[in-house]
Amino acid sequence: MPIFQAAIRGRHRHRQRGFSLIELLSVVIILGLVGIVVILSVPPARPGAAQAALQIAAKLNAARNIAIMRGEVIGVSLQGDQLQFLRYQAPQWRVIEEPRGALKGIVLPSGVSVEFEISAEAPKGMIGRVTGGAEADSFLNSEEGPASPDFIFSPTGEIPQFNILLRQGIKQWQVLGDEGGAITIQKGDGRRS
Repeated sequence: MPIFQAAIRGRHRHRQRGFSLIELLSVVIILGLVGIVVILSVPPARPGAAQAALQIAAKLNAARNIAIMRGEVIGVSLQGDQLQFLRYQAPQWRVIEEPRGALKGIVLPSGVSVEFEISAEAPKGMIGRVTGGAEADSFLNSEEGPASPDFIFSPTGEIPQFNILLRQGIKQWQVLGDEGGAITIQKGDGRRS
């Protein structure tokens, strides 16, 4: 066998040992494209009670923190499938209109029902203690304007126990507030002992 043919055979064997970088990159790109097509073709998860509970808890925590930091009273209104945040501007409550942000209202997903309970120790229609004498009485009893709050967050940050129950079919989630100011989420009935 001539030396030239042996050299060609040697290079040929070396070439068959693995894949070239171009071949490997081609396979990775094709797999990436297939993965993108699969991800885009899967419908998004339908928002439900769990997602709504997470969103409500986050918004309520933000409202409580804003009330403390700004030293103002933030009202919360649960009407039908909407949760709205209100600000008292004498002599009435006004819906906070934020296109984006912590106090933007929430519309619950279809099929999710909401129930609200507040502990018996809390003054009717509020969460938190409001100091300020006659002005406090006037805004708590204000029925004028486009909305009135179901409960409020005061600048002190204290809140009594409350329970917002979200149901979707047999699934239910609770957003709970306790005396210490914590707002938590529980799956199921979440009854306190």
